[in-house]
Amino acid sequence: MAKRSRFWIALLHDISDQAQRAHLWNGYLGSKLPANLKVERSRQTGWPRYFVNAPLGGWPELTQAERHSLDDLANANDGHPHFGNGHYMDCSNNLFVTDVDLSDLIFVDADFSKTQFQGSVKLNKGNRFEMQSWFMGTHFVGHLHCWDAQFDADVHFGGARFMSGATFVRTRFNGGVDFTDAVFERDTMFNESKFGETYFGDSAMVPYLANFKRTKFLGPVSWRETVFGENPKEYRTGIRPDRVADFSSAEFRAATDFRRAVFRGPPAFFDSLLHEDTDFGGVTWTITGPEPRHAAYAIRAWERLELMMSRLEKPLDRHHFYRLKMRARRRVEGRFARALSWLFDVTTDYGWSISRALTTWLAHWIAGGLLLVLNSSMSALVEEGRTLILAAFATSFFQRPRIPVVGWAGRLP
Repeated sequence: MAKRSRFWIALLHDISDQAQRAHLWNGYLGSKLPANLKVERSRQTGWPRYFVNAPLGGWPELTQAERHSLDDLANANDGHPHFGNGHYMDCSNNLFVTDVDLSDLIFVDADFSKTQFQGSVKLNKGNRFEMQSWFMGTHFVGHLHCWDAQFDADVHFGGARFMSGATFVRTRFNGGVDFTDAVFERDTMFNESKFGETYFGDSAMVPYLANFKRTKFLGPVSWRETVFGENPKEYRTGIRPDRVADFSSAEFRAATDFRRAVFRGPPAFFDSLLHEDTDFGGVTWTITGPEPRHAAYAIRAWERLELMMSRLEKPLDRHHFYRLKMRARRRVEGRFARALSWLFDVTTDYGWSISRALTTWLAHWIAGGLLLVLNSSMSALVEEGRTLILAAFATSFFQRPRIPVVGWAGRLP
């Protein structure tokens, strides 16, 4: 066991009462962390910008007796940990044989890599993970319960295994998360969570916000109302991530639910395996970002999803991604092709909208009738006004253009 981990592990093991543990843990951090780490991020310059948020209710005040007890604990476990000397909370390569309740604890530069949790692990809205967090190769034998926790910088779960399922509900990942090569063996839930980039600075190029490359979901997984990316109106820097979500080469072996999720950019599903019971109902899609490189990627991403829906024999979803692809193509096409594509979109929603097509036809009918009426002589209008107008609109009706029906076949009974 690394020396720096002994104090934190002892504090977790020796204090059985969760409320008392949180009081001592957070109070110790408040008294030991460098003062510059507690300066508001908005007042810091450069990047990365690390700022340790106080727990709910502020930093606890420790009594003299509590300080002495923590000194005794440190003396029995290789001394006090020192910030800046490797990972501040190095809890890697450890074994927890019972359930672990980490609720309300503030973690700073924490490393749980290659640690095994044989029991369940509990996190709640009082948990904040400051600076980078590491769970590389960590094995969660019991269920991971993560509700309302917040990761204020990037967190890494590469190669982690979740053997009894994982629950990330209303969890905020403010600096991106990496689940590359992770394995979720049972039910998994990311409902109402958010993958954002509020942590990144003005010059940071963000490759991804949610990286699930080669991740395996062996059980059902739910992403209901999950948000990938920030609202473009709320961007402080104008810098957009290359990919808000990357599921390349991922495997979804059971039912997958994205209902009412929000993608603030095209997700990558290249070479991934989707289960036939995949629900994209009510998803909010953003076509692409403002940069040309995003438009080129968006075309490939939507085209891939279109192909996948075709293979799964989902014509409605296939045509939906076809429309998104066509709108992304408008960003890179010439003016004439762009105008034609826009006209096709406005008039028929690329052959999908019956109401738009009927509205377009109605406009053509009325315009044609009015044109015939206006080309009639004034004397004819005076003598046979009503008859002539009816004849003009009847002629326009029977000479109407054919209504495009591309894509409607999958919608008709």
